[in-house]
Amino acid sequence: MSHSNGSDPSQKQAFQERLARLGHAPDRPAAVMQAAPAPRQRPSEPVKLNDWRENIKYPLSFVGAFLIGMVSVFIARFVRFHTTGGGLTDELGGELFLILDGAMALAIGFALRMAFNIHGKEHVMAKTAGILALGTTMHNLVHMQPELWAAMFSPEWVEEVTYFTDPNTIIFRGYSFEF
Repeated sequence: MSHSNGSDPSQKQAFQERLARLGHAPDRPAAVMQAAPAPRQRPSEPVKLNDWRENIKYPLSFVGAFLIGMVSVFIARFVRFHTTGGGLTDELGGELFLILDGAMALAIGFALRMAFNIHGKEHVMAKTAGILALGTTMHNLVHMQPELWAAMFSPEWVEEVTYFTDPNTIIFRGYSFEF
């Protein structure tokens, strides 16, 4: 059995033919074999840069998601008040109502998110921040405008809120933090 080390003239000829078909002739230098950049063409229409109104939509979508979270808490508390009387305290110090309001607000926020076509993890976080913000500070709004809240809820509810909470505080799990 003889071993061919590539010195067979027919093999060399076949190899040279394949190289020629591929455009890699051995007599061309390597620099010539690189593809040249495509010639620049002018676009048929000028490229239109986004207008500032288009660019601001994304940051405003976070504000919208945050507000959806806040509106969700308001709707949850409004519905709970008008269906069950919606007090602020219970045997657990209000934690059960915080959980109920949070769960209803998440469900309402999900529906509003679908209605306003706001998707993405970052928007869910902004909505959750809105839920947490109003869920822990809504009583401050009641202290600022008791007449308005009495018209929406009831004078008794406003009296209860102003009696059990202090203005300019954040309430979380029964603890009040001043700011």
